[in-house]
Amino acid sequence: MLKERYIQFGFLVLIFSIQNVFSQSVVQIEKRAMESFKNNQFAVAKVDFQQLLARYPESPSYNFYYGVCLFQAEDKNKAKRYLEFSINQSATFCDAHFYLGKIYHLAYQFDEAIASYEKYKSCNPSDPLHATTEIEYCKNGKSLLASPKSLQLLSRQISAESNFFQKYDLEAIGGKIYADITLQTKLDKKKAHVPICYFKRGETYKFYSSFGPDHEQQKIYFIQRISQDVWSKPTEIPLSSGTASLLYPYFDPQNKCLFFSSDGFNSMGGYDLFKVSFDPETNSLGEVQNLDFPFSSAADDYFYIPLNADGSQAWMCSNRNSTIGNVEVLQIQSASYSGNLVAVNGVFNDLVAPKNKRIQITVKDLSDGKSYGPFTSDSTGNYQVILPGSGSYLFQAKIDGTEDRKSTRLNSSHAN
Repeated sequence: MLKERYIQFGFLVLIFSIQNVFSQSVVQIEKRAMESFKNNQFAVAKVDFQQLLARYPESPSYNFYYGVCLFQAEDKNKAKRYLEFSINQSATFCDAHFYLGKIYHLAYQFDEAIASYEKYKSCNPSDPLHATTEIEYCKNGKSLLASPKSLQLLSRQISAESNFFQKYDLEAIGGKIYADITLQTKLDKKKAHVPICYFKRGETYKFYSSFGPDHEQQKIYFIQRISQDVWSKPTEIPLSSGTASLLYPYFDPQNKCLFFSSDGFNSMGGYDLFKVSFDPETNSLGEVQNLDFPFSSAADDYFYIPLNADGSQAWMCSNRNSTIGNVEVLQIQSASYSGNLVAVNGVFNDLVAPKNKRIQITVKDLSDGKSYGPFTSDSTGNYQVILPGSGSYLFQAKIDGTEDRKSTRLNSSHAN
């Protein structure tokens, strides 16, 4: 009997020890995960929160933090269901509304994004994540997408964001893009910023972005050649939009047009592509214009460099369809035609998720391999695809919230 009691006691001690070790393990993992999260080490924190979520899948807290880590470090669309779960289970995680707004925003679902941003502002009126600014971006996006253009994709390469400009083939116009440490100010060095500029031998000006002597955001400057190896002091271009940054300028001397990227003006979110007429002799500007969708997007779009006089061909880069840390380097051509255009109108209905009305369509001309798009549906599922004429096309559709791509062939004629 005594032996049996010892055995029972031994089992109780063993069970208690296992539970204690398990509890300590969870506490340690959570502490490590939160420390990484607070230090913005989202890829590291994601691994720990994934372990915690595997043990406690119904935890609103672990769903929220894991969702944010996915958004910041891996795949924004995958984050959606974890963020939705957290706010459906608890009102504690107000920030989840903001991140859901960003996910809708990046999918061009501007009305849904605005609704989520407003929910975030209602539970956090101080608005530390700047949802008010994002709402303005969405309003701009709705206006810019009212008349979408068709874009032909000539080439596409994936590059690390840090050196994407090395992929630009500038043989058509000459010159090169490079990092110029001689243009750094003391503040640039302090912020570890090296100005990037395009320059062609024989030209009179160099344009670049810099923090200058005392700016919080980057502004656009230019210097003028005085003699073979002597340049003027930098001149700041009087171009600003509140607290917005101005990046990657390119000046077309033939058309006196300055192209640049900015998160200000009427951006639809992130950095959009802009142009403005500019006279370096008088340092005077015309009216700033957004290049509009699909040149600009709800993500970040950089360094537009036209390759011909009318600007119909160009290089640019974007992170709209790339993984975090990478960008797409795109050679594009504006789809302008003298012949008859074909408008293909349709309505998208998702039989699996009926409330989803968002789809993104790209089209390939099977006769010459040229691609057009992307074309995005509106909040009711309606879409319009503009094509250069009748022919045989391959339509590829990406449905919001999935990684699947659907394809179908269509023979079009000169009719709606």
